[in-house]
Amino acid sequence: MRIPSTDGVEVKVHDLGGEGPPLLFAHATGFHGRVWEPLAAHLPGFHQWSIDMRAHGDSDAPKDRPL
Repeated sequence: MRIPSTDGVEVKVHDLGGEGPPLLFAHATGFHGRVWEPLAAHLPGFHQWSIDMRAHGDSDAPKDRPL
């Protein structure tokens, strides 16, 4: 799923599966949202999501300014 921000940058959110309360993972600089997949496999009691931060993974980078 891609979510547009107010400045037009689309951010990618990965559905990692599972059942139960939602759990959102965020990565550090230089990583990809899918870095959480090995951990997600051990947490089936949560519906897990991870986000690709701007200019990381499958998310867009701002086009009107440098990072």
